[in-house]
Amino acid sequence: MKFIIDESIDFPIEEALTDRNHEVISIRKFFRGIDDEEIVLMANDSASLIVTSDKDFGELAFRQRMGHKGVVLIRLDGLSNDSKLKESLKTILAEDENLKDAFTVITPGIARIRKIID
Repeated sequence: MKFIIDESIDFPIEEALTDRNHEVISIRKFFRGIDDEEIVLMANDSASLIVTSDKDFGELAFRQRMGHKGVVLIRLDGLSNDSKLKESLKTILAEDENLKDAFTVITPGIARIRKIID
């Protein structure tokens, strides 16, 4: 699976996806500071899911109706880095194909996956 990892995401999550042989584009490493709209366009061009903790992507997806291939919004504030990693990977790895063309919100103990319908 292909992922674009927003710079708001903790490095261990990015590293874990890379270690599991997913194709990962790191905004932190290669495109620091680019606009969210540019990230969506980059993800669409590469057929990648966006992994972020930035709620602005919800604004782009729902209010501005900007098309995307899938967004995973990680909302695990207050958890340890280890807990964030476990919760995030549990959903990303278990739901795999269900994340495509969906807006997913990961919160402690639950993930909500909302498919995008044209």
